[in-house]
Amino acid sequence: MNTKILATVWPASLEKIKKLQEKWASRFRLNLSHWDVDFHKNAIRKIKEIWNPNEVVLDTKWPDIRTGDTDWEIKILKWEEYFLIFSDKKEKIFSDDKKIFHWFKKFSETVEIWDKIIIDDWKIVLTVSEKWENLKAIAKNSWTITSRRHINLPWKHIDLPILTKSDEEILKMWISEWIDAVAVSFVRNKEDILEVRKIVWQNIKIIAKIENLEWLQNIDEIIGFSDEIMVARGDLWIKVHFYQLPLVQKSIVKKCNRTLTPVIIATQMLMSMTENTTPTRAEVFDVSSAVSMWANTVMLSDETASWRHPEKAVNVMRKICEFAEKSEDFFLEID
Repeated sequence: MNTKILATVWPASLEKIKKLQEKWASRFRLNLSHWDVDFHKNAIRKIKEIWNPNEVVLDTKWPDIRTGDTDWEIKILKWEEYFLIFSDKKEKIFSDDKKIFHWFKKFSETVEIWDKIIIDDWKIVLTVSEKWENLKAIAKNSWTITSRRHINLPWKHIDLPILTKSDEEILKMWISEWIDAVAVSFVRNKEDILEVRKIVWQNIKIIAKIENLEWLQNIDEIIGFSDEIMVARGDLWIKVHFYQLPLVQKSIVKKCNRTLTPVIIATQMLMSMTENTTPTRAEVFDVSSAVSMWANTVMLSDETASWRHPEKAVNVMRKICEFAEKSEDFFLEID
């Protein structure tokens, strides 16, 4: 099988690394947004001890925007107004029923009146109604907020560095470890790639994750300066309209194919298998389509991070990839 499977490692699946590798996972992703340094170091050693050609991919955190801590669930009510207030985190300030704290200093200057603010992966949508050094926004739906929920600003340039300080420290600390690739979140241009290259050795691949809108202007230079591209559909679908995502994916993969740049398709490929032992029909089509458009790697996130069926998810993905590669239509296309 030519298509590679990239499996995300979580404490629940760490003890099943050997089984995942036996089912054909050969690349393993560690997400620096979760768990501590000791977990990741232990995971790297386990992955390499089982079979050294296994590839370790470190996924950086990126200094994302999140809501502050809460003592309880905040109920957001449709058409109600809420204040979004900056906190520098030196003191632990808790959000309450009308105030939502965050730690993005340039929030107010980034958005305009009537811009959308997306919280917790579209669970909450707010519209900016007033702005000064802080913001007032109207809720477009009802939901609840808990601590540290992700905030997205669609169609906006987010003025933040490409790596967090903790990312930099970990990469500098681990360049002598068995790391094969670094997946860089929210890459905007070639400068982001060059910034990371200053830290990691030349033999470590840099994977540019396409998950914001700057790729529209800069995709050619990002491909040119990266070793590999990841179509990170989780955040990307918040930045583009949902109905545009399939063509966005196809466009990026085509550009990578033309330059012989390896490309990974990621996010929710077999998501139902976090609970079930079989995939949905749509998921089978999704994986098969990725292989047919010549993606080099398909990725499993929650599917292998879950304790329920990680090895079954890898096995299902292998079967889909194998058949897609061997099908008559596939070979007709590449001829």
